[in-house]
Amino acid sequence: MQIQKNFGFLINKTGLKIKLKIQRMFADNGYPITTEHWGLLQCLYESDGLSQVELSSILEKDKPNITRILDVMEKNDLVVRRSDPGDRRKFLIFLTDKSMDIKDDLFRLSIKCREDITVGIPDSELKLFISMLNKMSKNME
Repeated sequence: MQIQKNFGFLINKTGLKIKLKIQRMFADNGYPITTEHWGLLQCLYESDGLSQVELSSILEKDKPNITRILDVMEKNDLVVRRSDPGDRRKFLIFLTDKSMDIKDDLFRLSIKCREDITVGIPDSELKLFISMLNKMSKNME
């Protein structure tokens, strides 16, 4: 079928499968964390205390979507919102002890998932693929 040669279709199909795989892997190990939660956690693991606006920009999600994700994560004690001392209208997002306690395990599972997905694909091809995806994304800006 022609659709099987459409790279937009293939990227979407692969993305959905990756999303399901990582969520299933997290859930099977006792972590009810979505890919949206995982993306946000990775940002905070790298730079704790980002604003909702910064997270929205990094993850390319609209502000209401980020707010909904944060509401769930705060309810699950993964993050906490604090007023920005420099601008009380702005909230900064911080990791909790719980999210720090599970950090190593989440990264271990994520790496295992990536290894499962990329088995048999040389690093050089993966680097080229990532480069191509970044170029395509930039072309659409």
